[in-house]
Amino acid sequence: MILCPEDMASLISAGNLSPAQKVIDALESRGEVWIVGGAVRDALLGISSEDLDMACSLSPAETTGILESIGCKVVPTGIAHGTVTAICDGLPIEITAYRTDGAYSDGRHPDAVSPARSIEEDLARRDFTVNAMAWHPTRGLIDPFGGCEDLKAGIIRCVGVPEQRFTEDALRILRALRFSSQLGFAIEDETAKALRALKSRLDLLARERVAHEMERMLTGEYVLSVLLGYPDVLAQIIPEIEACVGCPQMTPYHCYDVWEHIARTVNATPPTPTLRWAALLHDIGKPPAHVTTNGRSHFRGHAKLGLEIARRVTEELHMPRAQADAICRLVLHHDDDVLLEEKSIRRFVSKMGSPELFFDLCDLKIADSDAHAPDHRLRGAQAQVLKDMLAEMLAAGEPFAVRDLAIDGRDIMALGVEEGPDVGRVLHKLFDGVADGTLPNDRQALLERASDLVGHSPAARNAHTSSADASREP
Repeated sequence: MILCPEDMASLISAGNLSPAQKVIDALESRGEVWIVGGAVRDALLGISSEDLDMACSLSPAETTGILESIGCKVVPTGIAHGTVTAICDGLPIEITAYRTDGAYSDGRHPDAVSPARSIEEDLARRDFTVNAMAWHPTRGLIDPFGGCEDLKAGIIRCVGVPEQRFTEDALRILRALRFSSQLGFAIEDETAKALRALKSRLDLLARERVAHEMERMLTGEYVLSVLLGYPDVLAQIIPEIEACVGCPQMTPYHCYDVWEHIARTVNATPPTPTLRWAALLHDIGKPPAHVTTNGRSHFRGHAKLGLEIARRVTEELHMPRAQADAICRLVLHHDDDVLLEEKSIRRFVSKMGSPELFFDLCDLKIADSDAHAPDHRLRGAQAQVLKDMLAEMLAAGEPFAVRDLAIDGRDIMALGVEEGPDVGRVLHKLFDGVADGTLPNDRQALLERASDLVGHSPAARNAHTSSADASREP
């Protein structure tokens, strides 16, 4: 549903127009101001937007002086390109002077910007028609490139010549895929043709920017159509994707080739960044592992090959260490069998590093199963049982890590173990016994077993037990 422009005010700025109106009233004492970009697009779609951008006829210095005079804090966030950010009643508003862009020699940023004479001239430099509209609470909507019609038609179309837009800024290639994934819009034919032809320009981009846009694309509601439609573009970022397309899975368990299976697995996972990345990479090691015996496919060792690829991808994209580690663990263990018993669950929680990541592993298994042939989706149901069992174990306060033991490193040191690594080894052996169910998580039982492990006599053990107890007193 596309709203009428006059209905947009209730959705601009997350349903609160007053800070925006305050800024508009102040700046229009000296010039002209419009709300532009994603806030306009989202409001027309009936979506409340947290981000608020404005374009105005004033210089950054004029804007800063006026807004500071009414008590707004103003930060020069992009002064080289004419942009400041005003904090008005707690709401950040990005305000950019009307501009036209010069050449983009780095394929990402204009070398220089020049003042534009009108809002229409400013809108002409923007990426897609759905982002090249401006709205004013009194003057209404300006839409010189048919963005409203493209919203109604569900189309992502470049403003002007697509080749020029993507040559100026290669990030727009990924932005097109991201908007398609988030909005469910088709990419217009000439725009799609140009982004494919210029996909090599993605190599010019900072890897962090690529990771950010990829993540937003992967977590979109309509990611499946983008993954199935543009693997050639994504392979510019992750080359191993190319071999997945058309790689057969000749087994009773599969009805899709490797790439379609991956795409459907991504689509079936909860839309969290770590899970979606893990789903994208979980079977990426299959093509190099593929062998055929008697007309049947085998992919032995594909998880370890996938781990190597996942490590490289997460490093190249400069992902945060914790996220990269979680993705790699999920890729490595996605195909492991976890028995429907508490001992096995404890072991795998330890392998994954936390109960939360084990829940993610189960969600990945469920999605992976959903992307199998219809008659072979039992593992998904088993993974749901594992989630339920773990939830019950957590509710009962059962131990899942060394830190959950009824004793700690001070108790081991009280038994005469002085070296930190030796303390850790004893604690891990104790936890192994608890995880196996051969040792209760009981303080006295753990102290007795620890004494055996470090070689103390019963008399010495009793003495050290008393000492350890005393050390716990406040």
